[in-house]
Amino acid sequence: DGNLTAGSYTVTNKSSVDITVSVASFSESNPSSGITVKPKSESLDRLDRSNLHLNLIGDKNSVDLGTKITTPIKLLDVNSSGVGIIQLNGEAGREKSSIVDKNGVSENFSLILSIKKKN
Repeated sequence: DGNLTAGSYTVTNKSSVDITVSVASFSESNPSSGITVKPKSESLDRLDRSNLHLNLIGDKNSVDLGTKITTPIKLLDVNSSGVGIIQLNGEAGREKSSIVDKNGVSENFSLILSIKKKN
């Protein structure tokens, strides 16, 4: 249906200090083919399902993974001995493509999170 809902990711803080979890970077293994993650500001209406919007959602912020991340973006705070949740969701293009719809498409992504003592 074009909507993507992935599982929730649990961050468990087993330390005695509060922490902040941020997205430090997100990248595709092959930006010229496979799956293309577009900024939410770009419409997917006329693009096939190999084009996506992806978002990470925490309790403090939502991060559009289609935009270039140049400085860490805060997702959530987790208190000492506490638990936080990060959710990944998105949507795919709606245009039909016989090649993509028949064969599928894949990509490897790298997500780097920054975890620091809360200020």
